[in-house]
Amino acid sequence: MKNRTIHKIHDMYNNNFNYLRLFINTTYEAIDNYQNLLLSLVEPVNRASNLNTEEQYAGIQTKGDRFLSEVYSLSRVDNSKEFNMYTIGETLGFDELDTENIVNNLSRAELIKHDSVANQVSITPYGMMIKRGEINVGYAPVH
Repeated sequence: MKNRTIHKIHDMYNNNFNYLRLFINTTYEAIDNYQNLLLSLVEPVNRASNLNTEEQYAGIQTKGDRFLSEVYSLSRVDNSKEFNMYTIGETLGFDELDTENIVNNLSRAELIKHDSVANQVSITPYGMMIKRGEINVGYAPVH
């Protein structure tokens, strides 16, 4: 009777062990399939952009500087003038998403004022000082 009980316990643990091994293998296969699916969805985006992060950042900075320069030249030293941000972006060859990102970044840096309701932008005194070379970009305005 003792051997029979030991055999039953052994079989029960063996069955549980086999079940857990199958469960773990299935889980790892599901994770692997999910990662492959995710990578196949993301990979075309990565292929489209051969630029590294520093080059992308430099490109964004250049676009922002071009946008600020355009607003500055349109303002003709009058920071009360407002201009349609999409018209400026289109003039510079930017799509709407690029224009929105540039405007948001310049606005956060307090280089331009952005009226989001009317999609209008104007240069700030800080932005004018930057474009005139009176201060460096690292300067932080005091409120």
